[in-house]
Amino acid sequence: MNKTIRYTDRELPQYAHLPGETPHPKKSGGHSENLKDPISHSINLSNWNTHSDYLFGVDLYNLGYFWEAHVWWEAVWKANQKGPERDFIQGLIKMAAGALKERMGQSELATDHCVRGHELMSRMFVEHDLSHIFGVSRIWWNNSLNNIPTYLELDFDIK
Repeated sequence: MNKTIRYTDRELPQYAHLPGETPHPKKSGGHSENLKDPISHSINLSNWNTHSDYLFGVDLYNLGYFWEAHVWWEAVWKANQKGPERDFIQGLIKMAAGALKERMGQSELATDHCVRGHELMSRMFVEHDLSHIFGVSRIWWNNSLNNIPTYLELDFDIK
């Protein structure tokens, strides 16, 4: 098991939502009841390493808060105009959905989500021919076709 690295110091939700087992976060008794959905700002190759909403999504993902990671990454996704950056974030959202489906015992759906996530992320890797995009390694991306990724260590030392 990987040692979990935190990229933000934001407070974590009270629980990681698991449909059918925990209260829906936005409904009565949920950890995000009465909270507005997050609103973020766009991400790009220059600001990803200081983009607190993106990084919080990674924290949530790595700690098994897959539903919650999806919510934060969706805010980042919505802030971007159509294009490869937006597709890349949507790919991460799909990876989070895949990890959640795997946890729910729905392996076939989990694989489908990860395959689609891989496809969405591919444009950034192909167009930029970089070893890392937004700190995500090409190796992690390639491996996402062979297994359901549940941990994402970012590389901040990219030159």
